[in-house]
Amino acid sequence: MELNKDNIVKYVKGGHLFKDVHPNELDKFIQLCTARKLDPFTGDVVVSGFQGKSKNGKEYTKLTYIISVDAVISLARQNPQYAGHQCIFIHKDGTEKKYPFPEKDVVGVMCEVYIKGDVVPVNQTALLSEYGKDAEGPWKSHKSVMLSKCAVVLAHRRALPTQFAGLYGKEEMDKVISENPLDAPPPAATEVQSPEVPKGPEQRTGAGRVAKMDPAEPVEDVPVLKSEKELREEAESLFQELFDTMNSVESQADFDLACDIVVQQKNKLLKPQLDELIELKNQLMKEKGFQRVAVPAGK
Repeated sequence: MELNKDNIVKYVKGGHLFKDVHPNELDKFIQLCTARKLDPFTGDVVVSGFQGKSKNGKEYTKLTYIISVDAVISLARQNPQYAGHQCIFIHKDGTEKKYPFPEKDVVGVMCEVYIKGDVVPVNQTALLSEYGKDAEGPWKSHKSVMLSKCAVVLAHRRALPTQFAGLYGKEEMDKVISENPLDAPPPAATEVQSPEVPKGPEQRTGAGRVAKMDPAEPVEDVPVLKSEKELREEAESLFQELFDTMNSVESQADFDLACDIVVQQKNKLLKPQLDELIELKNQLMKEKGFQRVAVPAGK
């Protein structure tokens, strides 16, 4: 089946969500599937969404692309540099075991991914406190399995960024999606008492002084501090855009430009995201022979 907009909206799981977002999001999805050789029609990747909030407080649909653990492992095995992985279960007494018993004591899972030629494996850890705390359903009855799935996707995304950056496991996103459902009702309006201000074209400027103001002059908005969640959402959106830009370059000039953009935007990214971009840059240099362009390490 042809990978086009109409077919994606009709036949891909979650494809209908593209109707509620900017058309560019669908173009990015097509580019991602083409570049990573993913077939969304067979379930390699599906689309999910949750309620996000813009800088001015307006709610909008935030999309995320979900890949199954089976698809991650299957695709990784197609990479000639891939040498397998293993999961290690962390128990509450601090011991690390290759089995999850007793399961009630499991507090985290570390996945190690082995890449040929690397001295040490790439590892990432999924902690119960971050992903499954107070969760219901499978998280309550099979927490070691759920944590394993999170850890496997985390570690493969870090070890093989050109294949998996921007893709997330369903288990990783369960908490975010459940806490921000698309059909969530808007929060109830709360009446806020505004401080009394002088009437007319005057405004107090301190210690009894009064400054004349033009009645038509707009009043500057008071800056609103962003929550950690909002900052993370913005960083993830920026990261995905930068990753797709760098991953699609075909010439040295485009590569230089992409690296310059990363340098300019690096302070808006989280350290793991910047590390992934640096790793992608190094891999592109190796695969396509581009010359080295220094990208500063994470802050």
